[in-house]
Amino acid sequence: MYLFYLDESGEREYESSSQYFVLCAVGIHTKDWKAINTDILALKKTYFGTVDVEIKSNWLRIPKERERRYRMPFRISDTELREFTDKFYDILQDYDIVIIAAVVDKKAMSQKYNQPQPPSSLAYRLVFERIELFGNYIPK
Repeated sequence: MYLFYLDESGEREYESSSQYFVLCAVGIHTKDWKAINTDILALKKTYFGTVDVEIKSNWLRIPKERERRYRMPFRISDTELREFTDKFYDILQDYDIVIIAAVVDKKAMSQKYNQPQPPSSLAYRLVFERIELFGNYIPK
């Protein structure tokens, strides 16, 4: 059995500054989730001195956010952040995970349909359908 963690990116409404709404699901086999959690917590402790730090892609990528969210409060260098990120990805590659995502192009949906389904509703439906299909291929 797999546990799925979901995260959103972009704004849920059509009338917004973001063109896309993205929903991503990361599936981790139940035999691995404790080990992955332990590895990630140890990595956080090593680089940030605490496990109580949220890791967000845009905070790592955008210099202003990186400075405000990581460099200043945790006194961590850009080199150390790159090392952290590389090791974070290494952890994910060490395990059998599955990634399922849906990307809704809000501009295209608005142009194609008079009353398009809300972006978040569509994305969640698509991701849940694919998780269900994935479940059909897992040996019982």
